[in-house]
Amino acid sequence: MITRDFLRRGLKITLAVAAGAGLFIVLVVGWLPPKGGQSTAAKSAQSGELRVINRTRAFTVISATPAGLTPTGLHKFDISLRNDYGKTITAYALGSAGTHTREELTNTGGIAPGVTIVYNHVAPPDRDDAQLTVLAVILEDGASDGDLAIVREFMDARWAERVQLKRITALLEQISKVPDDRFESDLEDIKSKIKGLPDKEAERSFAYNSALSDVKALELDRIEEFQRIRLERGNDASREAVNAHIERKRVKISKLTPLVER
Repeated sequence: MITRDFLRRGLKITLAVAAGAGLFIVLVVGWLPPKGGQSTAAKSAQSGELRVINRTRAFTVISATPAGLTPTGLHKFDISLRNDYGKTITAYALGSAGTHTREELTNTGGIAPGVTIVYNHVAPPDRDDAQLTVLAVILEDGASDGDLAIVREFMDARWAERVQLKRITALLEQISKVPDDRFESDLEDIKSKIKGLPDKEAERSFAYNSALSDVKALELDRIEEFQRIRLERGNDASREAVNAHIERKRVKISKLTPLVER
């Protein structure tokens, strides 16, 4: 392992590179405590040090910069991450303090090759040496890199989203074709049918069932929006909104299909 320390404007930055079968990079950054008569333990507690571990090969950690404190006194950091793969990143996951966050980017176009993003991280309380781990990424063609368990979560969630969207889109396609005198009642009927769709399936993962539930809740919100549009602007405006939504969901399903069928 090669370790180097840098001192810059009151910051202490340590870069450690370990080579081998499981290459990873550790970046440690923190505020140097001010000089004074405080004990070593107190200085350590105030340093706000963050270790960043990267389990991916090319979602490169460029920097981890202290960004002050939250109103409750927790240390904030801005983590700069650059896509050094030759393909767009469509999802990534970061972990800290025994939990992890999955960031799904299929709706936003993803992170193109060479693009750097800044992730705002709040270190957990009561930790002198907080740690953040770059766990995994999913690329535009469905290829993945990093922690395989996290990759499986992404795949399960995407599969469930595709399944639920196909069910709901099929129902919405029915309402888009009904005559005006049935539009209101049929829209309410479709809403009831969506409410009856499963929130979970037996022997499926937590990520899969969570996605089923989330998609269902979001689409019910959209149905209520279509109902409000009908009341405020009439059937034609509501039908137009339904048709535009169907088209967006078709595009989303088409994007998800190659990602979950690898």
